Amino acid sequence: MLEGGARLVAEEGVIEVEGSVICDGPCTVLGSLRSRRLKVEGDLRVEGDLEVEGEAEVRGDLDVQGSVRAHLLRVEDSCVVEGGLRATEVLVGGALVGSEVEAGRVMVGGALRARAVKAERVSVGGVLECSRLEAERVSVGGALEAESLRG
Repeated sequence: MLEGGARLVAEEGVIEVEGSVICDGPCTVLGSLRSRRLKVEGDLRVEGDLEVEGEAEVRGDLDVQGSVRAHLLRVEDSCVVEGGLRATEVLVGGALVGSEVEAGRVMVGGALRARAVKAERVSVGGVLECSRLEAERVSVGGALEAESLRG
């Protein structure tokens, strides 16, 4: 377990953990991170890619400068992913901002802003803005702005 305010530095560009990464407070990763499971009690900033085989849970904000791959991505507050986001299930309590989001199910409490969203089910409490939306079921509490819709 890492203490709050921990900084993980990847000397070869990637930190690879065979088991779980647990941070008891905010954490910064200088490089990419791969693990089986991730739990952060606070904000997480990754200056690279984030890859988690199982569940990635962040009880704060998640900011990833690269891409994210996870089976289940659960973020309590906001989530910003500069690269692509691929997961079986994405649950974000606040806003989700990313370039491309691909998942089986996407549930966002706030706004979802992305260039492209591809999912079986999308549920957004606020505004959904994207250039391309491909989904079987869509539920939006606010406005929907998309250039291309496919279902």
